[in-house]
Amino acid sequence: MRYEPSKLSRRFAAGAAFYTLLSYAAIFTITPACIVKIGAEYQVNSAQLGRLYTILMVGFFISLLVGGRFADRIGKFPVMALGSFLMALGSFFFARAANFHAIIIATGVMGAGGGLAEGFSTAAISDLYHENRRTSMLNWSQALFGVGAITAPAIVAWILSNGIDWQIAYYITSILCFIGFLLGIHAVRIHNSMPSKAVIDKTKWRTLVKDPMLLWLSVGIMLYVGSESSLSGWLAVFFRNDLGSSLHLASLSVSILWAGITVGRFTVGWISNRVRDIAIIRTSLALSAALNIVLLIQQEPILALIAVFIAGICMAPCWPTIVSCAGSLSVTRSGTTISIVIAAGSLGCAIFPPMVGKMADAFGMRLALISCAVLAIINLGLFSKYHVR
Repeated sequence: MRYEPSKLSRRFAAGAAFYTLLSYAAIFTITPACIVKIGAEYQVNSAQLGRLYTILMVGFFISLLVGGRFADRIGKFPVMALGSFLMALGSFFFARAANFHAIIIATGVMGAGGGLAEGFSTAAISDLYHENRRTSMLNWSQALFGVGAITAPAIVAWILSNGIDWQIAYYITSILCFIGFLLGIHAVRIHNSMPSKAVIDKTKWRTLVKDPMLLWLSVGIMLYVGSESSLSGWLAVFFRNDLGSSLHLASLSVSILWAGITVGRFTVGWISNRVRDIAIIRTSLALSAALNIVLLIQQEPILALIAVFIAGICMAPCWPTIVSCAGSLSVTRSGTTISIVIAAGSLGCAIFPPMVGKMADAFGMRLALISCAVLAIINLGLFSKYHVR
């Protein structure tokens, strides 16, 4: 049994959740697009810059684990709205940071907001739709995330190429996130996302954590996010330093990756009703590993951009499809199950991009990014041994 909203309130609620993912995408991708300028302005190396990815995901991870239990009690939308507010606040203070230490603090606030925003907009969408429709909607919502992930780096590339201060991009992102906060508040007013007491699952949090399927999905998404975030986080540096591209093209490479991811997720959103989730995940991992290798053997920036786009298409459906599987484990505790899986993914983002940064300082970015393909291959082996619906 599940709470059924009216069609009108469900549409607005879904729209608010979709927009929240769009604004979170800007938070997630704006720093990788600005990373070269940030490093130059504050005179920090790749290993130090890698701390930003770690801090972002530490805030993300903690807020998800804390927020999941509250979301199952008070509803997904209040928690989602709080996330948008924290993202707006963190982005504003990032733009005004006087030193690198202040940037680290602002990044932590952005990460905490991002965890609440992405985790519980995703959980809300999972609650609003059923079974295969859930996989379709989560892929489409993540495709919209891709629109934000394309747009933010593209705007940064335009800003940098026109000699405008990179901080302007963070002010724009802050405004976008505040709009998401207002939409989330309105969604709370018109749509009660909290199930009645009669249908609240009393399953203990510790019992859910011990579920073998949930643990398996958590490890799988951690490896996937580690691979994806390492590639997207250091792609601009790879283009600038290893391929000798212009600063504009280096920043644009992140948009090209997310353009591919967006196309892939829109496509899978249409076919997921006819293809099993496990087949989608396995195919995605196999092809993304192959395209990561193809990318890293390129010497020409234009050929590398083509490889980046195709790699994005290949890796696209893995994250939303794994989350859809998590949402189906316990429909009345979806806030908890989805928050655990997404939190596990944030560990991949916290661990692997800084590791790649350290490897790049020692061996060069081209060799360091081979780890992205290695993670995808290991993950394929994991998903080859287990089965979902």
